[in-house]
Amino acid sequence: MFNVGELVTCADSRRYAYTTDRSLCKVTEINRYGTIIVEIVAHRDGVFGEFDVNPNYFRHCTYAEFMEKYPNAKLNDK
Repeated sequence: MFNVGELVTCADSRRYAYTTDRSLCKVTEINRYGTIIVEIVAHRDGVFGEFDVNPNYFRHCTYAEFMEKYPNAKLNDK
């Protein structure tokens, strides 16, 4: 479904920890438990971190698509 390095966002507006549709995440790991580790790279409210999430709640998203929806999103500059 996803590969390491791909950009994803929450599939709808429901909250899933801090990784909502207001965050753009990069897949950093696919683990053996069927979940993925994502790092927030941009967030409307400036929330960042790494989270272990269920991939069924996520969809692919491009940087351009995300920034069109949230042009004032804060970027994770680490």
